[in-house]
Amino acid sequence: MKLKVGHRSGSHSVAFTLVELLTVIAIIAILAAIIFPVFATVRENGRRTNAMEHMSEISRAMTAFKLEKGTYPTVLFGYAYKGLSMSQGYAQAKKDYQLQTYFPGLFPNFVDRDVDRFMDMNNQFQMDSTATVTVPINVLCPNVNPACAGKPYGTLVTVTSPPFYKADAFDVSPQIISNNSVNTNNYLPRYQLAWTSQETTGGPPNSTDTIDPITKVNDFNRQLINPAAPGDTYVTCDTSHVQYGKVLVLFLDGHTRAMDTSQFVSNENGSDPTDISVSGDASTATFWHVTPAGL
Repeated sequence: MKLKVGHRSGSHSVAFTLVELLTVIAIIAILAAIIFPVFATVRENGRRTNAMEHMSEISRAMTAFKLEKGTYPTVLFGYAYKGLSMSQGYAQAKKDYQLQTYFPGLFPNFVDRDVDRFMDMNNQFQMDSTATVTVPINVLCPNVNPACAGKPYGTLVTVTSPPFYKADAFDVSPQIISNNSVNTNNYLPRYQLAWTSQETTGGPPNSTDTIDPITKVNDFNRQLINPAAPGDTYVTCDTSHVQYGKVLVLFLDGHTRAMDTSQFVSNENGSDPTDISVSGDASTATFWHVTPAGL
């Protein structure tokens, strides 16, 4: 049986059988199955390159910040202000003379005034988003924070942060729970000056001291609080590419690397990768131990 599809041109009739039509459709489907993943890969590579360029710019800004102020910033971008978006929040904070409180980081004096330098195109939250999140952050005593009252010098205390923008891809991001997924209900700080206590006695907050002195020294050496931290010290990471199996990492010497998420899964919060209901306490995370060669 022939299904005639076509038109009559002069005295000639053009017709296709049903089999021929199905064959053409199948070929188109095969081509689409080949081309679409290629397009997705090209798009992902472009977005990854863009994010890593942003990280490199942040690295240069951190160097300039330290040269001027003698230390690295406590936050890369800043904190959310009055429920406004990133750019609107900055503009309003400037009018209200609140820049030092809410924008003590690199923006805008050390990084281009365009806030997208702190964003990733893979992040579902973009510049006009007002979505925010609070996370536990570390404060190294002595500090004016009340949590440091009576604490020995070098003690790390964990406090609740002011709200961060979820569009800010380099200060905070969701916890990694598998090689290609994150827990969007649990955000972690990705940038901290200090990740562990530096006091000679006492251990992590609310725990007995189980950290030996050598480990404490090694940890101190690989934190931004150390003026002589080596170039391969972890600075921050971008988890917006976890769905593709990669975490983008910035190191202190300025180079960036797309690293396999398998190197982060079991190091997001202590040693139990199955625990996805943890508080996100920055002092228990060990992902910041990452080096260019791995953990």
